[in-house]
Amino acid sequence: MEKQPIDLLISNGAIITMNAAGDVFENAAVAIQGNSILEIGPTTQLETKYHPAQVLDAADHIVMPGMVDTHFHTGQQFERAILQRLSKEMKLREPVWQNYLITFEANLSDDDIYLSALFAYANLLKVGTTTFADAGGPRPECMAPALEKTGVRGILARSTLDLQQGIPLEMQDTPAGVAEKGRSLFKEWNGKAGGRIRVWMGMRQIMICSRELLETIRDLAAELKTNIHIHLAEGTYEVDFAIEKSGLRPAEYLASLGFLAPNVHAAHSVLLSEKELDLYQRYDVSVAHCPAAAFRYCGPTKVPEMLKRGLRVGIGSDGPLASGGSLDLFRQIHLSLYVLSTAYGLPYRNPAPILEEDLLRMATLGGARALSWGDEIGSLEPGKKADLILLTRNDLDVLPSYDPLFTAASNASGAQVRTVVVDGKIVLKDGVLTNVDEEELKAKVKEAAPKIVRRFLERVQ
Repeated sequence: MEKQPIDLLISNGAIITMNAAGDVFENAAVAIQGNSILEIGPTTQLETKYHPAQVLDAADHIVMPGMVDTHFHTGQQFERAILQRLSKEMKLREPVWQNYLITFEANLSDDDIYLSALFAYANLLKVGTTTFADAGGPRPECMAPALEKTGVRGILARSTLDLQQGIPLEMQDTPAGVAEKGRSLFKEWNGKAGGRIRVWMGMRQIMICSRELLETIRDLAAELKTNIHIHLAEGTYEVDFAIEKSGLRPAEYLASLGFLAPNVHAAHSVLLSEKELDLYQRYDVSVAHCPAAAFRYCGPTKVPEMLKRGLRVGIGSDGPLASGGSLDLFRQIHLSLYVLSTAYGLPYRNPAPILEEDLLRMATLGGARALSWGDEIGSLEPGKKADLILLTRNDLDVLPSYDPLFTAASNASGAQVRTVVVDGKIVLKDGVLTNVDEEELKAKVKEAAPKIVRRFLERVQ
């Protein structure tokens, strides 16, 4: 029988599918045609059936879906460790997000934003993240070409706010301006790069968005049939603001405006009351659980309760500033496991409220579902997009590897990522980026960073 020609065969790997059955296969292969998975099965069977143009030998590797970062800040890539430096030189003014984060983003030129994006997306791929959702940053039209170039899959949004007190001029806007820019960005970039780019609306914080702007964002998202990425229930200041303004807690306030809906993706969602959890469940609001940011600044997110209620929950790094510096979602999984076990298990002598494999699923298929992309990505199944990563099982840090699922969920980190495929194309091979010259990128980052930080410091010191 003549073999069927295909583009790529990944052979001899331990495959974690993240499908509904939770199938894990040893000595298995993935057949890829174009940007989609054609078949998964025993290596010997697929080698007899297909004639691949290219073969990746995954012996001593785990093959799994790419990680999905459900809350990311492209414009903050150069802010890694900047607040730690500032805190040694001065007393930081509260709220930090308004006085420093937004000011830093306002400080960026178009070239800075493109470089920040190139830097960020290359960094994501190196640690095994194949899809991200940007929370809304300055001039996403400058980020899109970097997304296109690196080969990553992502969602872009614009940072939107119109209440001007304490906000840099560069970041201020009006409801009419937000609507005009939102339509323009959507028209220009949504569905581009072979469908790897999606465009959403963004809402920065309820404290700096007027009711008119919230209604504009809600209506424009409905008109464009797209989603809205928001920050919600992130800090006590936000709860105080909402109660003072409306007599309602943050999620209750948004619900009163008809804002909550299945197309709303709420990052953080830490300080939720039971009534607000009821609203999330009623309106099918999805959640980005950001472990490092939550546990350091807010407290444990009610992830076990959210999962029991059937909420769509993914994991987010929150970018290099709030994540502790690393974009590695494997680290976020480990952090979440121990903190949630301590908070929801140990005090009550309960079994662990969440397991390693639950969190790995949240970082893959759970994240894809939270981003309304679960029909195409997040698991390895025939017909889905070929977005996957290869983790070595041969590092001292993971040897011996008896169970690929346990290794991936409990032992592995971004350091074990060797090869990454997005949309059927190899974007990282044997640790080397294929679309970006990493050494050239590093040189540009090192040259630009001092200039960017110098301008920033002149504004905040």
